[in-house]
Amino acid sequence: MNRYLKSIFALPWHARVVAVALLALLLIVLLLAFSGMISRYSDASQRLSSAEPRIARLLGYAGSVEALRESSEHISQRLAAATYPADADPASVSANAQQQVRRLIEAAGLRVSGSQVLGPAPGEGFQEVRIDLTANGSMADLDALLLALPEARPIILVRSIEVSPTPNRRNLAEQSLAVSLRVSVLSLQ
Repeated sequence: MNRYLKSIFALPWHARVVAVALLALLLIVLLLAFSGMISRYSDASQRLSSAEPRIARLLGYAGSVEALRESSEHISQRLAAATYPADADPASVSANAQQQVRRLIEAAGLRVSGSQVLGPAPGEGFQEVRIDLTANGSMADLDALLLALPEARPIILVRSIEVSPTPNRRNLAEQSLAVSLRVSVLSLQ
């Protein structure tokens, strides 16, 4: 080391200035290159740390693909059981729904005096088929109908129900009722 210093000091002063300037320039270039590498390393480590939660979430999704598939199939089966299929003709859906509701009402012991299919109401992913019905019968018959409706498949939704007593002309012990129902069924679109 002393030998290098002696050789530098042996140079004329303007050569020493040039040598020091070149060394300073070399140090500045090295510092700039080093700071650039540090900056890129810092940016890359920040991107990696911000990506780790997303990678973990994606790995979690990948691990649960089979469970999601099974759940989707289960929901599709339940949806198919609860609604009329999308490929069914709207007129046949209306007729089938009307017949299904009439059969339930008659099986409960009520007498259907009128039924009318109203225009379909579009929904999000569904089409609602609405049916107005009027029937007569006893309170026990109405109870039987209300217990049978939740078990019906495809599902029958009761939108409104009006019950009023009818005049007892035959002096029967049990009161007769007039029942007006508005029900609907869903058809996939």
